[in-house]
Amino acid sequence: PGVLLVQNANAGIFKSPPVRVGDLLAGERYYLQVYAISRTGLGAWSDPSEPLETEADVPDRTDMPSKLDETPFSIGIKWRSPRPNGAKVWQFVVRHATTRALLGTDQGVEDTAELEDMRVYTDASKT
Repeated sequence: PGVLLVQNANAGIFKSPPVRVGDLLAGERYYLQVYAISRTGLGAWSDPSEPLETEADVPDRTDMPSKLDETPFSIGIKWRSPRPNGAKVWQFVVRHATTRALLGTDQGVEDTAELEDMRVYTDASKT
């Protein structure tokens, strides 16, 4: 849990200063608490807030794919799913080319895979 120190000597007795809590993860639920500090010491923590959520954002970058298997005309690949950041990942796009230099150019080829079309593999060594 994170702690944010806010100093505002001009805040009124019953008026709370506006505070933005940063460095949170996108699409996550958080509960917040507050306590006050005076010259005589620390007050008690407030009750926890109702659940507060940050906005959803694009998924994190996907890990580099690695080879799962191969046939004469195909290569099976696997990768660790990225953190979705509050929005369900429903599709992956795989790009391939004969050299790294061609990736990201109009000579690279993209294939789209809906999640329901993909086989899901579990690495038992990670469990």
